[in-house]
Amino acid sequence: MQLVLQLAPFILLLGGVFLYKETFSRIQLIGAIMLFGGLGLFFNQRIPIILSSSQESIEGVVLVVFSAVAWASYALAQKRLLVSFTSRQLTLVIYVLGGLLLIPFSQFLSLANLSEWQWVALIFCCFNTVIGYGAFTRAMHIWDTSKVSAVISIAPIFTYLSNKLAIYIAPDVYFDAEMDTLAYIGAIFVIIGAMVASMGKRTSRTPK
Repeated sequence: MQLVLQLAPFILLLGGVFLYKETFSRIQLIGAIMLFGGLGLFFNQRIPIILSSSQESIEGVVLVVFSAVAWASYALAQKRLLVSFTSRQLTLVIYVLGGLLLIPFSQFLSLANLSEWQWVALIFCCFNTVIGYGAFTRAMHIWDTSKVSAVISIAPIFTYLSNKLAIYIAPDVYFDAEMDTLAYIGAIFVIIGAMVASMGKRTSRTPK
């Protein structure tokens, strides 16, 4: 499903170009083609599974596509809101409102059953989310949407590297995600494409 979720940065890129009329040079276009072509190679082993496996149902794919569109829409709306809010203010508003909306669906008593390592993981995820999306909001303020899209598209590469580190630390807990030669070539294309697509002067592109 990670492959389908990569629609999100692609939609974000298109939104920046067509909705906010951001400039997109020919060299950036070449970088974007390399980037998304590389993602196709990186996930080449997963594509046949998605198309043929009953586990990867149509309903599941539709839900992930909807999630990708919803996330990209949120990011594009955030770009517009940065006209009235600072990055910190917007991050605070989003998390406070999100937290309040999730309270009715939360089971706080289950926290008492968490182990020590589960608490560590929970706290890490909380800080990681706040810091990560805080940085994302700031990037949306100072960069073109298309450039932000290019950078976040390399997330699967970091996921793969993190998996390798986790296997090294706890080989009995985590298992290796095998990659073929095409996947490694795709990873190289993704990294180079992201660098090329992100080239340009870093100026504020917050829509007026």
